[in-house]
Amino acid sequence: MKAAILVELNQPLVVADIDAPRDLAFGQVRVKVHYSGICGAQLNEIEGAKGPDKFLPHLLGHEGSATVLGVGPVVKTVSKVDWEVMLWWQSDGF
Repeated sequence: MKAAILVELNQPLVVADIDAPRDLAFGQVRVKVHYSGICGAQLNEIEGAKGPDKFLPHLLGHEGSATVLGVGPVVKTVSKVDWEVMLWWQSDGF
C-alpha cells in the first residue's frame, strides 16, 4: 500500500509502498482508509515546531474514515466491515 512518510523534518513527505503486517497483534485493527487528513498539529510536527522527533520515520494522517478489514485478539468495540472515523485518542482499546 502507498503511504506518505515523514522521514525528515522540514522536508517533503516521502510517498512509498509499505507492507502492513499480515497478522494482527493484541488490540490491533486493520482498516482500509478511504479519506485521511493532516491536522494543524501534524503540520507543526513536519516543521519541527516542538523540536526533534525521536520517532522518525513515521506515518501521518490520523484523522480520517475507514472500513474495518479485520480485528486482532480481544478487540470487541469494532467488527469486520464496520465503517469508522479514525482519530488519535487514547483509550482502553477494547
